[in-house]
Amino acid sequence: MAISSTLRGALLSSTAAISLLALAACGGDKAGNSALAEKAIVQQNQGKLTAAGAMNAYADALKQNDVRNLVELVSTKVAFEEMKTQFAEMKTEPVSTDERRQFTESFGRLTAPDAVDSIMKEIEPKLAEYKNQLPGYIAMGAGALQMQVANSSVNADEKASATKAISAIQTWASKTDFADPKRARKAVGALVDAAKSIGLKTPEDVKALSFEEALDKVGVCLGGFKKVT
Repeated sequence: MAISSTLRGALLSSTAAISLLALAACGGDKAGNSALAEKAIVQQNQGKLTAAGAMNAYADALKQNDVRNLVELVSTKVAFEEMKTQFAEMKTEPVSTDERRQFTESFGRLTAPDAVDSIMKEIEPKLAEYKNQLPGYIAMGAGALQMQVANSSVNADEKASATKAISAIQTWASKTDFADPKRARKAVGALVDAAKSIGLKTPEDVKALSFEEALDKVGVCLGGFKKVT
């Protein structure tokens, strides 16, 4: 299946941005590994994964910053293979003029002398609005998940375990001020600092990453995000 130029450009920019934040926030290039998630993937492929087992695996993968296994675990086998195929197609096709422009514009903005102040000037007015809307989004999301669990065919014990996990996540999210300007400035500063020193200087550098390496970069990024929050 062919990928549009716009989608390839988005993949390139997203992968590069993820790598920037990962290296800046954590100072390394390794993600964790969740043995529990790996076991759950095997059980899922065998049709033996329970709801409680899935929730425990999700939690452990997040704890270990193991995005590679987490993505495979939350995806169907067909969807996961399709992601790998699309990434491989992106790597083999030549960089278009539009893709190169997108890449240059995003990195040029991050490496500008006043990058942090410029970016914060744009996003800070939106933080208050985001902060006011976030409690409603969290409640709606948790409610939707609870409803899915309640209507599922799993047994009572598994429903109780899943419900408890969802409540714990909702409590954590409700107590975390994701819209705090200081936290936002810290995150933007990490991106800017990394953009000035990272090795991804061209779209070709991004394409040199394998699918697994890209997911591992996301895992390191997750670790940095948890430090900021």
